[in-house]
Amino acid sequence: MCEIEQGGGDVARAVEGLRSKLARLGVSIDQVTGEPVAALVASTSAASAAGRAAPSDRTVGRKVYFCGSIRGGRGRQPLYRKIVDFLQGLGYQVLTPHVADPDVLDRERREGVTDRDIYERDLRWLAESDLVIAEVSTPSLGVGVEIAEATGLGKPIIALCQAGVALSAMVAGNAALRVVTYADQADLLSTLAGELPGGRITARSCGDD
Repeated sequence: MCEIEQGGGDVARAVEGLRSKLARLGVSIDQVTGEPVAALVASTSAASAAGRAAPSDRTVGRKVYFCGSIRGGRGRQPLYRKIVDFLQGLGYQVLTPHVADPDVLDRERREGVTDRDIYERDLRWLAESDLVIAEVSTPSLGVGVEIAEATGLGKPIIALCQAGVALSAMVAGNAALRVVTYADQADLLSTLAGELPGGRITARSCGDD
């Protein structure tokens, strides 16, 4: 088991540095967790003491449901791509990477994915997630429904909104979520990093003992 920490003020460069270190170690991103080694050891010990098997999935507690406008407008799709790549670079399992796909609408149409399919699939993913991150700068009925559903499920929710956007009171006034504003795309990743568990860019790689 080994532990890697990557610091630096430039979030994007820090993530790239982290990827390089993992590549040199021959470690897949799927083997990365953001939990400190001490926490993993404590969790394993507690599970053993209780007679339970310790979780083997290194992304336990790291499943993110990311949502952003799809049919309501795709102007921020490049931003969604940055967010998804950033989260995956930190070892999070993003259940909804299609939100960042520039071709998502055409692809789902070609594949015959129905509205009912999307609705039922997304509800399953919401239930499975550990954290919901919503980019709410572009008004979207779907994102509003997802936030309401996540609130009902008791999921922790981070709502990202660009400064200056007139945000609905039904989001801004929801005490069950945290609204985080950012100045621009350059500011977004560092702002998001500060809101994630741990509040800094770290990655822990668990390999052979």
